[in-house]
Amino acid sequence: MGKSFQLGLNTESLSKRKKDFGEYSIAELKEYLVYLEHLGYRESHYKTALYSKYAQPLIPIIMMMLAMPMGFQFGRRGVFYGVAAGLGAGLVFYGLFELFKGFGSSGLLTPLSAGWAVVSVFGFIALYRFINLE
Repeated sequence: MGKSFQLGLNTESLSKRKKDFGEYSIAELKEYLVYLEHLGYRESHYKTALYSKYAQPLIPIIMMMLAMPMGFQFGRRGVFYGVAAGLGAGLVFYGLFELFKGFGSSGLLTPLSAGWAVVSVFGFIALYRFINLE
């Protein structure tokens, strides 16, 4: 009745938790994707996370270029209206970015388009509005 089994685990391996794919660095994601491809897996979760990590440094620049023209555009209505419109555009951007990441993770979109589609579309809109600022 008092049988014991050797599982080959130590306390360190029991305390480790699995990382979420959003917690990996770019180098770790690349290395893990090479490992998965070597095993023959096509993993869209990690590829989408990699491409979205490449796009994330552009997000603050896009937000700034999108919100600045809105602050100056609504002169008669007041600055508050422009700030609220900029905040609304930022929330729409963030919601679409996360939605497209979910589409890429589930395989509905290719990982490249899921990571870059919203960033590039809003980037072009922000650049156009920033250039045509009166």
